[in-house]
Formats: sequence, structure tokens, C-alpha cells
Amino acid sequence: MPVQIAIEKEHSSRRILFGYYAAFTLLLISFLFTFYTNSKLNSHAKGVEQTNITVRLLQGLFAEVRNAESAFQGFLIIQDNDFLKPYHGSRFVVDSIMSELYSLIGAGHLQRSRLDTISGLLVERYDAFDAGLRSFYNFEASDSIVKNIRKGNEITGLLREQITALIMTEKTLLRERSVKLNMYSKSVLPVNLFTFALAILLAFYALITFQREKEKAVVANRARIEKENQLKQKVEELGKANEELVRLRRMEKFTATGRMARIIAHEVRNPLSNIQLAIHQLKDELITNDSNAAFLADIINRSCEKINQLVTELLNATRIQEMQFSPASVNTLLDESLSAAADRVQLQHIKVIRDYAPGTGQINADKEKLKIAFLNIIVNAIEAMTTDEGVLMLKTESKNGKCVVTISDNGAGIDNESLSQLFEPYFSKKPGGSGLGLANTQAIILTHKGNIEVESQPGKGTTFIISLDWADDKF
Repeated sequence: MPVQIAIEKEHSSRRILFGYYAAFTLLLISFLFTFYTNSKLNSHAKGVEQTNITVRLLQGLFAEVRNAESAFQGFLIIQDNDFLKPYHGSRFVVDSIMSELYSLIGAGHLQRSRLDTISGLLVERYDAFDAGLRSFYNFEASDSIVKNIRKGNEITGLLREQITALIMTEKTLLRERSVKLNMYSKSVLPVNLFTFALAILLAFYALITFQREKEKAVVANRARIEKENQLKQKVEELGKANEELVRLRRMEKFTATGRMARIIAHEVRNPLSNIQLAIHQLKDELITNDSNAAFLADIINRSCEKINQLVTELLNATRIQEMQFSPASVNTLLDESLSAAADRVQLQHIKVIRDYAPGTGQINADKEKLKIAFLNIIVNAIEAMTTDEGVLMLKTESKNGKCVVTISDNGAGIDNESLSQLFEPYFSKKPGGSGLGLANTQAIILTHKGNIEVESQPGKGTTFIISLDWADDKF
């Protein structure tokens, strides 16, 4: 399943990457085409404007020449110098127009040679005007003046032809540029529409891809959460099964120990009874008057009674005991057990910390037996701690539907080897300890259908964790 999810993620990433590359490529093509179209539009628009200006300048140029002719002819007829003002002004205007025309029509252009011809004709035309004025001022014969006028008119005719030809050429260029300008102008709209449609398509693609990936992510997340929940549930089930297995093994071990204890008790008590009967018989018949023999007989009898008592304690510590169950507050039972050990607590100056859950419910318990179990643990904790430094913590809480009692100390702790034998009968490392206290405690807890666990590390103290059913649960 993880491999399949990884493959789907890789395919999804490739689709998104392909979409980004496709979008970038199409937008780049659209941008380049738009840039090219706009460049052409600007170029042809500039050419159209240049042609229009050229045509207007040529028309103005010829108009200035005609104005100069009119002023010259008016002066000859009226002989008034005021008529020569437009003539003199036209020269400056003509030079300015020619300079602007040369700047518009660059070097190497086909029109440049024709413009040079016009420039030469203009020079000749104004030379003819000047020659006519000199003939007039020198009072030359009218034939000479008429000759200059005719020559000027011929030059004007040639000038008109060249200017007209140049204007026609420029108008032809204008039509060509207008057609191209119109063509590129019309192409702008499709490009814009294409770009707009492309943007919409890419937006839809992005939206659809995002939605699909979101849905896949939601499905994958749900599957992951479901798998996590299943795994968590299985872990919890395994944990419960392991706890149950530990409890069953502990119960099995307890039962086996009890069975062995009963066998041993049976095998020991029979010869023990015979020994006691024999001692009584010997004491009555043979050693009545012998004080030393009577003393030895008493020793044998007391030893038999001691052995019988140990066998009885062993049986009590390794059998399911009869209980008298009734609802009880676990907090109250802990306090009463602690009160029974109050003298020990005071003598060793032990600090007691109670951390009881508020509103803790009741459990079904044999109160006296359960107090004995708690007291055994408390006494062991007190004995494991150093005077004036000991801290005993009693804690109750509701956990996983169970009443959980925790009794902790900061004593010497227990090593792993001893920890595995802690509840075995007669196992004890305390001087003079019988080794039956914790065995009896385990028997009481197991009889309550509870569970007892121990956590400890040398030098870090010991914690007993007891789990019991609430009063609503059936035994």
C-alpha cells in the first residue's frame, strides 16, 4: 500500500509538472507572438505616420515654390517691394522642409535619389528667380526677363513632376503600410482572444488538477487515518492480550505454586503429626522423670508446631482465599492501611504524598484483606527508604475502565533478578523476612480478579501498580 501511494504521488507530481510546463510554454509562445505583433504594429504605424508627414511636406514644399512665383510675378507687375517678402521667406521655409525630408528619407532609400533631384531643381528655380530680379534691377531688355521667366516655369514644371512622382511613391508605400498595419491590427484581437482563452483553460486545468489532487489527498489521508486507527486498535488489542497473558501466566504460576504447596503440606504434615504423637507418647511413658529428656521433647514439639505454622502460612499465601465482598472506597482503604503503618512512618520521618482522584467511585472488595495487601506494600516501601529522606506516594485514578492504585517510594529499588522472583513464596532479601508478605498480597489481589505489577530500578525506588474492577463490574 505505501508503494502504491508513493507511485500515485509521483504520477500526480508529474501531471502537475507537465501542466506547469505546458502553461509556461503556451504563455511564452503567446507572449512572443504578441510582442512580435506589437513590434510590427509600431513599425508600420511609424511608417504610415512618416509617409503622411513626407506627403504633407512635399505638398507644402511645392506650395512654397508656387508662393515664391506668385510673389515674383506680382513684383514684376506692380513693382512693389512688399510683394518680395513671401519670396524671401519661402527660401527659409524650403530649406527647412528639405532638411526635414532628408531626415525622414534615410540614406540608401530608393526615394533619396529623387529627393536629390528635387533639391537640385529647387536650387535652379531660385537661381532663375534671382536672375530675373537682377535683369529687372539692371533694366535689361524685356526679352531677357521673359526668357528667365520661361526657364523658371520649365524648372517649376520639372519640379512639379518630381514632387508628384515622389508623392505618388509615398502614397503607394502608405497604402502598402496601411494594409500591413490593418492586417497586424486585425491579428491582435485573435491573439488577445487566444491568450484569454488560454488563461481560462489553464485556470480550469489548475482548478481541476487541484481539486483532483485535493480529493486524492483527502482519500489518502482518510486511508492513512483508518490504517493508523486500525494499527492503534491492534496495538491496544495486543497490549490487552499481553496484559491478559501476563495475568494468566501469573495466575497459572500462582496456581501451580499453590498446588505444590498443598502437596508439600500434605507430605510434611503427615510425618509431622506422627512425630508429635510419638513425642507425646515418649514423654508420658519414658521421660517423665528425666528433665533433660523432657526439655528435648519440648524442643521437638515446638519445632513441629513451628513447621506446622509455616506450612499453614504457605497454604494461605498460595491459595484463592475466601472473600467477603462489599462496596468500598479505595481512597478510604488506602488511608486506613496507611494509618496502620503510622508508627513506622513517624519513626523514619517519611514524607507521605496523597494524589487521589477526586470523586473516585467504589470497588467491590474484602476490605480487611485488601487493607492487608496495601499494608504489606506500604511496609516494604517504608523499610526500603532511608530515614529522613523517604517519600511515599499514594495515587488513585480511573484508567481504561479500571481503578488503578499506584504506591511509589524513592528507596533502594530492586534489581531485575530479584524483581522476577518478587512474588514467590519465601523469597526475601530482608534480614529475618519470611518472604510470604508479597506472595500473600498477590493472592489477595488475584482473588479480587485484579492485577499487580512492579516497576523498579536500583537506586531509583519502586512502584507497585494495582488494577481493580469498579463496583459495577461483576466478579
